[in-house]
Amino acid sequence: MRSRIVGATFLATALALLIGVGSFAGGQGPVAKRPRGARPSPRWAAFTRPHFQPTIGIPASFGTVPPQLDCWGNCDYGDCVSAEEAFKLAAYSVQLGASETFVPSATIVSWASKHGFLNGADLTSVMDAMASDGISVGGQTLKDGPYASVDFTSDATLSSAIFTGPVKIGIAADQLEGVVGSTNGWWLTGATADQNEDHCVCLLGYGTATQLGTMLNVAVPSGVDPSTRCYLLGTWGTIGIIDQKSLINICSEAWTRTPSTIPSPVPTPTPTPTPVPPTPTPIPPTPTPGVITLPAGNYTISIVNGATVFTPAPSGQTITFSAPVSSIQILETPSTKAKKP
Repeated sequence: MRSRIVGATFLATALALLIGVGSFAGGQGPVAKRPRGARPSPRWAAFTRPHFQPTIGIPASFGTVPPQLDCWGNCDYGDCVSAEEAFKLAAYSVQLGASETFVPSATIVSWASKHGFLNGADLTSVMDAMASDGISVGGQTLKDGPYASVDFTSDATLSSAIFTGPVKIGIAADQLEGVVGSTNGWWLTGATADQNEDHCVCLLGYGTATQLGTMLNVAVPSGVDPSTRCYLLGTWGTIGIIDQKSLINICSEAWTRTPSTIPSPVPTPTPTPTPVPPTPTPIPPTPTPGVITLPAGNYTISIVNGATVFTPAPSGQTITFSAPVSSIQILETPSTKAKKP
């Protein structure tokens, strides 16, 4: 009997290791999962809340990549649903052309702990708390706008929702876990159906594989059709790309907030250049009456094309005024007086 118990215990341990929280590599033990923490929202919530209606006229591709990212506690705690709110605040502010609203990690952890969300929460409960209480960032209380469910199986609807602001979704993260690295630009394609919702992430953009790869400055992986419809997905302090089919296979719920943040971030104004006054047209100086000394001699006074011209009797010099003179005063000098008869 004892040998059977020991054998059974060994078998159970071996099975747990094989199907447990990680995989073996190079003789190392199982690799622990990243913290998650999402629980499915009550199913009635999707029926009692409004359904998002897509708008027309959205661009063919769109995406927001905040310059500063963080795990917002989700690398240590199961606060993914709260961490998504910080992701949303950062992305939405950048989307509107404002300075990034960056929430310190300690602020999110404290907020999640206070509301009982630090190690598990459903998506609608966190959005309710954000709508009623909000979170204080930089001395300002920021809240969620009213939320509506989104049909994530319709690309037109989901893309339109993303264009209005980041979309909060609940997913099964086992297949996502294997591709997310520590930097932006990872890809999840070919994911199979899994509805064991345990993680909350943020959708930040849409477009073809090529368009989104360009946004993140990464190449489309070999074997992926460049025209495949994809989405930008933010989680664990990074942003990557997931194809539409994979998203549908692992997603269980999706929500949009309208507006995403209250009060809405104020776009940073573009500095207006200081106008340079036009250079005034120079005004020609008024001629100051003066004395023109003419060489001794006999002159012929004539008007040629509106100008007064003095021509000496033996030619050799011509003095021209720019306009007819109104009078001419001839003054005698001692030398001219001496020559008079």
